[in-house]
Amino acid sequence: IAVIVDISQVKEVTIRDLIKYEDRIRNCDFLILKTGWEKYWGSNDYFNDFPSLTEEAAKWICDFNLRGIGIDTISIDKFDSIDFEIHNIILSRGKLIIENLTNLDLINSEEFTLVATPLKIECGDASPVRAIALTN
Repeated sequence: IAVIVDISQVKEVTIRDLIKYEDRIRNCDFLILKTGWEKYWGSNDYFNDFPSLTEEAAKWICDFNLRGIGIDTISIDKFDSIDFEIHNIILSRGKLIIENLTNLDLINSEEFTLVATPLKIECGDASPVRAIALTN
């Protein structure tokens, strides 16, 4: 089960922004962060100053028994990150990251089944996916 949380009112996502969703996060397999950033798709703004997680929020999320985290920005790290610390935190805890999600506004349920089908890339550590939300 995946849950989607609307964090479109914040630029830097902190534990404080997520704590109200704690029960929902605890009971899901995949957390989807909806920032609303996809509205900038097709413009240079999409690649600059997009919302991201703080290190503390990433660690807090990883304390849950999640399989992964998805977000509708090009990266879960800050746009000017050179060390990709948020990626390192999440991936080092065995969680998946799906970035650049679209059409999150079309998901009419707080909980849904997430299907993400990656390409089979020999010796690859990342892939584009076709992400599908199955709702009841």
